[in-house]
Amino acid sequence: MTGKSVQIETSGTHEIRAAAGTFVTVSPKIGMPGGFEVLRTAIDRANEIKFPVGKSADIEKLKTMVHGFGVRGKRIYLQPLSLSKSATALCHKEATVNGWLVSHQVHKFVGLK
Repeated sequence: MTGKSVQIETSGTHEIRAAAGTFVTVSPKIGMPGGFEVLRTAIDRANEIKFPVGKSADIEKLKTMVHGFGVRGKRIYLQPLSLSKSATALCHKEATVNGWLVSHQVHKFVGLK
């Protein structure tokens, strides 16, 4: 497939079966209903991690996962869950302190669900 690229996004709760050249974003669902755990192999395979944040407890979940899996060398993006000033400020603060990045959910700005 010349001149083409593929990107997928996953919760990281199932094995990632994708070609080596596939760009993988893992948006880990930590402690979500359903009983599925985020897999270390998914985090290891990820090119980047994108984590929705609404409150400080979300940051602590992410820090626990990052520390527990020994995540290094991956871009970690925080995404404010809502358009609230507090969630956005929290993401900006934690990204600055931890060397992470902030990514806003553009679909919310344009009114898509």
